Amino acid sequence: MRILPDTVAGRTILVMLSGLLASHLLSVFVYHTDTVRRVSSTSEHALAERLLSAKGLIEIAPPAQRDAIAHAVSSRDETVHWMVEAPLGSGPAPEALDSLAGQIRGLLPETSPSDLRVAYEQAPGPDGQSNVGSGRVLASAKLKDGSWVTVTAPPYNDHGLLSSEAAVSTTIMALAIIAAAAAMVRFLTRPLRSLAFAAERFGRDVMAPALPETGPRETRMAAKAFNGMQERIRKLLNDRTQMLAAMSHDLRTPITRLKLETEFVGDEDQRRRMLRDLDDMEAMVGSTLAFLKDGVDAEPVKVVDVSTLVASVCEQMEDAGMPVVYHGVTSAPLSCRPMSLKRAFTNVIDNAVKYGAVADVSMAQDAAQYAVLVSDDGPGISLDEQGKVFAPFYRVESSRSRETGGTGLGLSVAQAIIRSHGGEISLENKTGGGLLVKIFLPKAVSTIDAT
Repeated sequence: MRILPDTVAGRTILVMLSGLLASHLLSVFVYHTDTVRRVSSTSEHALAERLLSAKGLIEIAPPAQRDAIAHAVSSRDETVHWMVEAPLGSGPAPEALDSLAGQIRGLLPETSPSDLRVAYEQAPGPDGQSNVGSGRVLASAKLKDGSWVTVTAPPYNDHGLLSSEAAVSTTIMALAIIAAAAAMVRFLTRPLRSLAFAAERFGRDVMAPALPETGPRETRMAAKAFNGMQERIRKLLNDRTQMLAAMSHDLRTPITRLKLETEFVGDEDQRRRMLRDLDDMEAMVGSTLAFLKDGVDAEPVKVVDVSTLVASVCEQMEDAGMPVVYHGVTSAPLSCRPMSLKRAFTNVIDNAVKYGAVADVSMAQDAAQYAVLVSDDGPGISLDEQGKVFAPFYRVESSRSRETGGTGLGLSVAQAIIRSHGGEISLENKTGGGLLVKIFLPKAVSTIDAT
């Protein structure tokens, strides 16, 4: 299972979110800690002052009025009681309330520590047990006549790091930051995606347009280097093709001259063999030049019906007396180079007729691609040689005879054309004999016409 995202944008966003989350949690923790300290200190000081004022008022009042005064100075959260007996308290260890006791002693310096009491009393729950979190803080001071004044108040309640309102606000802010960061990272990494797309496109089509040199300096430098490499490779291929075209032209002249001189050879069999060799040489030169030009020529891209294209190739071969049969879909629109694609189909079907006696051509489709299947009744090709027949000039033993001829470039040309359209071609021996050639072409707009 992949843990990290697979893209640069995804990993960058993950790093940003991790840093943002860590910073946010740390900020909330610091804020919460400081708030607890401040609120606790404020609450303790208010409670100490309430005890001081209540002690002063009750101490100078007659005993009969002390309960009424205690009730009068009470508030909703802080209740004042006057009692003759010393108050009792239970709860956490005394050091938990040391801060409050210190503030009370600071406000009542003349009172001895034994005359001050601070405790925490928990209220009992329904089952009679202590109900944690529902108790109250008790702060008591002894009066001169031995009675006590007690102020009770709820402790500071810690409701967590964030309130519901703060949690909603923080969530909305985080989502907004995530959306903005994702959009920005995708924008910044767009040149990298364009570079990857251009590299794949150039692998299929050497005439692909140059990559726009946009984005940050690093991506502009990468795009510029890629465009320079693409131009050098294109120039190398053009130079090679021009060189071979010149060689082809120069070779045709002596071949033609030799053909003329061969006509004066007296031995009929010898003359026929010489002319056949010269024809083979001429065909090899022409095929080689066509093969090399195929990756350089820039045929316009059009949307055509591939089923009609395959059917027309089969009809032309049938008209020439070849045993070719076509059946399959009747509508298969595709953005392609029609003449190049027609040449690939012609080479494959022609091979089936030459080496398999008959060509049964069918076409099917699914949601993503078209499939052209060419079946023959020949001897098939061994598994060892199936990966070699697509190499230029490679011919299996059964194709080296004079009857079949060929230069070993037919399948090489077909594979180059099919791959330039984003497709794939493969071979498979049929059960019972014969070879099945499978050609797959994606329905999506091919990379050959992407800009």
